[in-house]
Amino acid sequence: MEDKDVSNQQDDNQLPETARLFAEERGLVPTVEANIPKQKKAEGETEGGAPKTVYRMPGFDGITSLPDLEERISEFLHSSREKANLSQRDFAKLLDITAQVWGRYERAKSSLDVSRLIVISEILGLSPTSLLSQTAPHLFGQSQQGAAARIELYERIHALPDELCLNLLEMVKQIERLQKGIAH
Repeated sequence: MEDKDVSNQQDDNQLPETARLFAEERGLVPTVEANIPKQKKAEGETEGGAPKTVYRMPGFDGITSLPDLEERISEFLHSSREKANLSQRDFAKLLDITAQVWGRYERAKSSLDVSRLIVISEILGLSPTSLLSQTAPHLFGQSQQGAAARIELYERIHALPDELCLNLLEMVKQIERLQKGIAH
């Protein structure tokens, strides 16, 4: 049985038509990114292969490189830990890792996986959007103002009691129904 996503005749560097259209619809642009390894070796030496073409959404100031995203994540981790008034050693103990390992995360020398980020959010009481909004605000709106408003809204909703969230959701649904009625 032939796999529709793979063609023996297709050039490895050429994007399949379906993927090209998908990227085009979403405003994704090709960027050349170095492989970001899970663990970095000695200074200047990394695991991984040659740079790859990755399709990305431009941010408000263009494309942020993957190493710059890693730096933003490490800054967020560092400032979040400090706001909690915890030392690297104490915070690392909460994760059952060494302070040295935690320090590598804060210095962007090691990358966190999503499951570890979830645990960190649980420990620090962070909303799931906190890291993303600090690292990639362009994911939250088409303009800086729109993104800032959505981020503030997410954070405020996150802090609400469940009953109030349910009421707010019903209000939003009512507004949507009213808008649809006006549009018709």
